[in-house]
Amino acid sequence: MKIQFVKRFLWVLIITLSLFFIGNKQTIFPYQIKNVLSGSMEPAFWTGSVILIKTPDPDEKISKGDVITFEVENHALITHRVVEVVRKEDREQYRTKGDNNDGPDLEQVKPQQIKGIYTGLTIPFLGYLFILVNSKFGSLLFMVIPGILLLYLSIKLLRTKPNEPVAGKKIGASSLKKFNIKN
Repeated sequence: MKIQFVKRFLWVLIITLSLFFIGNKQTIFPYQIKNVLSGSMEPAFWTGSVILIKTPDPDEKISKGDVITFEVENHALITHRVVEVVRKEDREQYRTKGDNNDGPDLEQVKPQQIKGIYTGLTIPFLGYLFILVNSKFGSLLFMVIPGILLLYLSIKLLRTKPNEPVAGKKIGASSLKKFNIKN
């Protein structure tokens, strides 16, 4: 009985996770989950980790030492630490640097490029699961195979007669009465 429950729970968990992880666009209110794809911020967070960032409020002050996620020209997201706040033409811009990089980034970050501020929450290695789920193999593993299995079990259930065993159990007349099914 417990093994059956565990199997069902694992299937539900796999299906739920596969639906949640698709697209790396996970947003929970103003928070977003992002994969760490490089080692530029090690040891603050390691490659393969997942970090939680918060979308900044328009009037939120970003200071030296804050870790921000920003978008660059090719729409890639980079998460680096602010090493200097630069005043330019009556506006603030930010010089950033990865903790594990030798020098600062070449381009300064404009406020409109900032997508989030690191909240301090890191989950090591979970990013590898995100990457797996978003790959062709992961799609097959987490979407197609469970879909085929669900279809197979649905057809099997529809073909069973009321008095035939289902998954090793026999459905009796008392079970049918509970569901208002006539024999």
